[in-house]
Amino acid sequence: MIQNRFVAMLDIAGFKKIVENESTEKVYDLMKKVQVQVAHYEYIKDSINLDIATFSDSIVIASKDGSKESFEDIILASSQFEGLFFDNGYAINGTIAYGEIVFDKGSNIIFGMPLNEAHTEQENLFFYGITLHTSAVEQIEDYKYNIFLGPPIFSDTILELNVPLKNKGWVKKHCINWWELRLIQQPFENQIEWLKECLTKLYNNTSSEIRGIYYIMNTELVLKQWFDFTNSTIKWEQPLFEQNVIKFPTEIIES
Repeated sequence: MIQNRFVAMLDIAGFKKIVENESTEKVYDLMKKVQVQVAHYEYIKDSINLDIATFSDSIVIASKDGSKESFEDIILASSQFEGLFFDNGYAINGTIAYGEIVFDKGSNIIFGMPLNEAHTEQENLFFYGITLHTSAVEQIEDYKYNIFLGPPIFSDTILELNVPLKNKGWVKKHCINWWELRLIQQPFENQIEWLKECLTKLYNNTSSEIRGIYYIMNTELVLKQWFDFTNSTIKWEQPLFEQNVIKFPTEIIES
Protein backbone atom coordinates (compact mmCIF):
# COMPACT_ATOMS: atom_id res chain seq x y z
CA MET A 1 0.00 0.00 0.00
CA ILE A 2 2.72 2.47 1.04
CA GLN A 3 5.82 2.14 -1.12
CA ASN A 4 8.12 3.86 -3.58
CA ARG A 5 6.53 4.10 -6.98
CA PHE A 6 6.65 6.02 -10.23
CA VAL A 7 3.54 8.15 -10.59
CA ALA A 8 2.30 9.99 -13.68
CA MET A 9 -0.02 12.96 -13.23
CA LEU A 10 -1.83 13.57 -16.52
CA ASP A 11 -4.16 16.53 -16.92
CA ILE A 12 -6.59 17.08 -19.80
CA ALA A 13 -5.53 20.43 -21.24
CA GLY A 14 -8.20 23.13 -21.19
CA PHE A 15 -10.89 20.78 -19.92
CA LYS A 16 -13.01 23.63 -18.55
CA LYS A 17 -13.06 25.26 -21.99
CA ILE A 18 -13.80 21.93 -23.65
CA VAL A 19 -16.87 21.50 -21.44
CA GLU A 20 -17.96 25.10 -22.14
CA ASN A 21 -17.44 25.01 -25.91
CA GLU A 22 -18.27 21.44 -26.92
CA SER A 23 -21.55 19.58 -26.79
CA THR A 24 -22.16 17.37 -23.78
CA GLU A 25 -22.36 14.38 -26.10
CA LYS A 26 -18.92 15.09 -27.60
CA VAL A 27 -17.30 15.49 -24.18
CA TYR A 28 -19.02 12.34 -22.97
CA ASP A 29 -17.74 10.43 -26.01
CA LEU A 30 -14.18 11.64 -25.31
CA MET A 31 -14.32 10.58 -21.66
CA LYS A 32 -15.76 7.18 -22.63
CA LYS A 33 -12.68 6.64 -24.81
CA VAL A 34 -10.53 7.39 -21.76
CA GLN A 35 -12.44 4.82 -19.73
CA VAL A 36 -12.06 2.23 -22.50
CA GLN A 37 -8.31 2.72 -22.27
CA VAL A 38 -8.43 2.44 -18.47
CA ALA A 39 -10.53 -0.73 -18.77
CA HIS A 40 -7.92 -2.19 -21.12
CA TYR A 41 -5.22 -1.76 -18.49
CA GLU A 42 -7.55 -3.19 -15.84
CA TYR A 43 -8.06 -6.24 -18.07
CA ILE A 44 -4.32 -6.86 -18.41
CA LYS A 45 -3.46 -5.79 -14.85
CA ASP A 46 -1.91 -9.17 -14.06
CA SER A 47 0.69 -8.66 -16.78
CA ILE A 48 1.61 -5.03 -16.10
CA ASN A 49 2.95 -3.16 -13.08
CA LEU A 50 0.39 -0.35 -12.98
CA ASP A 51 -2.56 1.03 -11.06
CA ILE A 52 -4.73 3.68 -12.77
CA ALA A 53 -7.34 6.06 -11.39
CA THR A 54 -9.29 8.89 -13.02
CA PHE A 55 -11.14 11.80 -11.50
CA SER A 56 -12.57 14.87 -13.22
CA ASP A 57 -9.94 15.99 -15.77
CA SER A 58 -7.02 14.04 -14.30
CA ILE A 59 -5.55 10.60 -14.94
CA VAL A 60 -3.19 9.18 -12.31
CA ILE A 61 -1.01 6.21 -13.21
CA ALA A 62 1.12 4.62 -10.49
CA SER A 63 3.64 1.83 -10.90
CA LYS A 64 3.65 -1.00 -8.41
CA ASP A 65 7.36 -0.51 -7.65
CA GLY A 66 10.48 1.31 -8.85
CA SER A 67 11.73 -1.35 -11.23
CA LYS A 68 12.82 -0.89 -14.84
CA GLU A 69 9.81 -2.92 -15.98
CA SER A 70 7.44 -0.65 -14.06
CA PHE A 71 9.03 2.43 -15.60
CA GLU A 72 8.63 0.97 -19.07
CA ASP A 73 4.97 0.23 -18.35
CA ILE A 74 4.21 3.72 -17.05
CA ILE A 75 5.81 5.56 -19.97
CA LEU A 76 4.03 3.31 -22.47
CA ALA A 77 0.66 3.86 -20.76
CA SER A 78 1.23 7.63 -20.53
CA SER A 79 2.14 7.70 -24.23
CA GLN A 80 -1.03 5.82 -25.15
CA PHE A 81 -3.20 8.35 -23.32
CA GLU A 82 -1.44 11.31 -24.96
CA GLY A 83 -1.88 9.68 -28.36
CA LEU A 84 -5.55 9.04 -27.69
CA PHE A 85 -6.17 12.72 -26.99
CA PHE A 86 -4.11 13.92 -29.95
CA ASP A 87 -6.11 11.63 -32.23
CA ASN A 88 -9.27 13.42 -31.11
CA GLY A 89 -7.95 16.98 -31.37
CA TYR A 90 -7.11 17.47 -27.70
CA ALA A 91 -4.05 16.98 -25.51
CA ILE A 92 -2.79 16.25 -22.03
CA ASN A 93 0.06 17.66 -20.00
CA GLY A 94 1.85 15.28 -17.72
CA THR A 95 4.82 14.66 -15.46
CA ILE A 96 6.20 11.44 -14.00
CA ALA A 97 7.79 11.58 -10.52
CA TYR A 98 9.11 8.94 -8.12
CA GLY A 99 8.96 8.37 -4.38
CA GLU A 100 6.81 7.14 -1.51
CA ILE A 101 3.12 7.17 -2.32
CA VAL A 102 -0.13 5.72 -1.02
CA PHE A 103 -2.33 4.33 -3.79
CA ASP A 104 -5.36 2.65 -2.25
CA LYS A 105 -7.70 2.50 -5.21
CA GLY A 106 -10.33 0.48 -3.33
CA SER A 107 -10.68 3.21 -0.70
CA ASN A 108 -10.07 6.00 -3.21
CA ILE A 109 -7.05 7.23 -1.20
CA ILE A 110 -4.16 8.53 -3.30
CA PHE A 111 -1.49 10.88 -1.97
CA GLY A 112 2.24 11.40 -1.58
CA MET A 113 5.03 13.85 -2.34
CA PRO A 114 5.66 12.42 -5.84
CA LEU A 115 2.04 13.20 -6.72
CA ASN A 116 2.48 16.78 -5.47
CA GLU A 117 5.74 17.17 -7.40
CA ALA A 118 4.25 15.75 -10.59
CA HIS A 119 1.19 17.98 -10.29
CA THR A 120 3.27 21.12 -9.70
CA GLU A 121 5.54 20.49 -12.69
CA GLN A 122 2.67 19.44 -14.92
CA GLU A 123 0.82 22.70 -14.20
CA ASN A 124 3.94 24.65 -15.11
CA LEU A 125 4.39 23.11 -18.57
CA PHE A 126 3.73 25.57 -21.40
CA PHE A 127 3.40 22.92 -24.10
CA TYR A 128 1.60 19.62 -24.57
CA GLY A 129 3.76 16.69 -23.56
CA ILE A 130 5.05 14.49 -20.74
CA THR A 131 8.19 15.26 -18.72
CA LEU A 132 10.19 13.48 -16.05
CA HIS A 133 10.59 15.08 -12.65
CA THR A 134 14.16 15.00 -11.30
CA SER A 135 13.10 12.31 -8.79
CA ALA A 136 12.21 9.98 -11.66
CA VAL A 137 15.39 10.82 -13.58
CA GLU A 138 17.49 9.95 -10.53
CA GLN A 139 15.66 6.63 -10.08
CA ILE A 140 16.30 5.45 -13.63
CA GLU A 141 20.00 6.35 -13.70
CA ASP A 142 21.12 2.84 -12.66
CA TYR A 143 19.22 1.00 -15.36
CA LYS A 144 18.48 3.52 -18.07
CA TYR A 145 20.82 1.85 -20.55
CA ASN A 146 18.78 -1.34 -20.34
CA ILE A 147 15.40 0.24 -21.01
CA PHE A 148 13.87 -1.29 -24.12
CA LEU A 149 16.96 -3.39 -24.75
CA GLY A 150 19.70 -0.83 -25.25
CA PRO A 151 21.06 2.73 -25.37
CA PRO A 152 19.88 3.53 -28.93
CA ILE A 153 16.31 2.75 -27.98
CA PHE A 154 16.61 4.55 -24.66
CA SER A 155 17.90 7.65 -26.40
CA ASP A 156 14.76 7.62 -28.53
CA THR A 157 12.49 6.98 -25.55
CA ILE A 158 13.71 9.60 -23.07
CA LEU A 159 14.82 12.79 -24.77
CA GLU A 160 16.48 15.77 -23.11
CA LEU A 161 14.82 18.63 -24.96
CA ASN A 162 14.46 22.36 -24.55
CA VAL A 163 10.90 22.93 -23.33
CA PRO A 164 8.94 26.01 -22.21
CA LEU A 165 7.84 26.41 -18.60
CA LYS A 166 5.55 29.18 -17.41
CA ASN A 167 7.83 30.32 -14.59
CA LYS A 168 11.30 29.86 -16.17
CA GLY A 169 11.02 30.18 -19.92
CA TRP A 170 12.84 27.53 -21.95
CA VAL A 171 14.72 24.91 -19.92
CA LYS A 172 16.29 21.51 -20.52
CA LYS A 173 14.00 18.72 -19.36
CA HIS A 174 13.82 14.96 -19.85
CA CYS A 175 10.73 14.24 -21.95
CA ILE A 176 8.88 11.08 -22.90
CA ASN A 177 9.01 10.46 -26.65
CA TRP A 178 5.30 9.67 -26.51
CA TRP A 179 4.64 10.02 -30.25
CA GLU A 180 6.99 7.17 -31.16
CA LEU A 181 5.95 4.99 -28.23
CA ARG A 182 2.33 5.47 -29.16
CA LEU A 183 3.11 4.30 -32.71
CA ILE A 184 4.73 1.03 -31.62
CA GLN A 185 1.39 -0.77 -31.74
CA GLN A 186 -0.29 1.46 -34.33
CA PRO A 187 2.38 2.56 -36.82
CA PHE A 188 1.86 5.42 -39.22
CA GLU A 189 3.76 5.76 -42.47
CA ASN A 190 4.51 9.41 -41.83
CA GLN A 191 4.82 10.54 -38.25
CA ILE A 192 5.12 14.22 -39.10
CA GLU A 193 1.97 14.26 -41.20
CA TRP A 194 0.06 12.59 -38.38
CA LEU A 195 1.47 15.00 -35.78
CA LYS A 196 0.72 18.03 -37.97
CA GLU A 197 -2.81 16.79 -38.55
CA CYS A 198 -3.27 16.42 -34.78
CA LEU A 199 -1.84 19.90 -34.12
CA THR A 200 -4.22 21.35 -36.71
CA LYS A 201 -7.14 19.69 -34.93
CA LEU A 202 -5.89 21.22 -31.68
CA TYR A 203 -5.60 24.62 -33.36
CA ASN A 204 -9.15 24.41 -34.70
CA ASN A 205 -10.44 23.46 -31.25
CA THR A 206 -8.64 26.38 -29.55
CA SER A 207 -8.56 28.99 -32.33
CA SER A 208 -10.35 31.54 -30.14
CA GLU A 209 -8.02 31.01 -27.17
CA ILE A 210 -4.74 32.93 -27.52
CA ARG A 211 -3.07 31.01 -24.68
CA GLY A 212 -4.08 27.71 -26.25
CA ILE A 213 -2.53 28.76 -29.56
CA TYR A 214 0.78 29.47 -27.80
CA TYR A 215 0.64 25.99 -26.26
CA ILE A 216 0.27 24.52 -29.75
CA MET A 217 3.10 26.57 -31.25
CA ASN A 218 5.36 25.66 -28.33
CA THR A 219 4.46 22.00 -28.80
CA GLU A 220 5.44 22.18 -32.45
CA LEU A 221 8.84 23.65 -31.51
CA VAL A 222 9.42 20.85 -28.99
CA LEU A 223 8.41 18.12 -31.45
CA LYS A 224 10.50 19.65 -34.22
CA GLN A 225 13.65 19.35 -32.10
CA TRP A 226 13.57 15.57 -32.21
CA PHE A 227 13.39 15.47 -36.00
CA ASP A 228 16.07 18.19 -36.30
CA PHE A 229 18.51 16.93 -33.66
CA THR A 230 18.51 13.19 -34.44
CA ASN A 231 19.46 11.26 -37.54
CA SER A 232 15.84 11.02 -38.61
CA THR A 233 15.43 10.93 -42.38
CA ILE A 234 12.08 12.69 -41.93
CA LYS A 235 12.25 16.49 -41.82
CA TRP A 236 9.71 18.81 -40.23
CA GLU A 237 10.51 21.53 -42.78
CA GLN A 238 8.20 24.56 -42.71
CA PRO A 239 6.46 25.63 -39.47
CA LEU A 240 2.86 24.52 -39.32
CA PHE A 241 1.69 27.95 -38.17
CA GLU A 242 4.10 30.07 -40.20
CA GLN A 243 2.20 33.29 -39.59
CA ASN A 244 2.75 32.87 -35.85
CA VAL A 245 6.36 31.67 -35.82
CA ILE A 246 8.10 32.20 -32.47
CA LYS A 247 11.85 32.69 -32.61
CA PHE A 248 13.50 29.76 -30.88
CA PRO A 249 15.30 30.95 -27.72
CA THR A 250 19.07 31.23 -27.92
CA GLU A 251 19.60 31.00 -24.17
CA ILE A 252 18.47 27.86 -22.38
CA ILE A 253 18.19 27.71 -18.61
CA GLU A 254 19.43 24.55 -16.96
CA SER A 255 16.61 23.02 -14.93
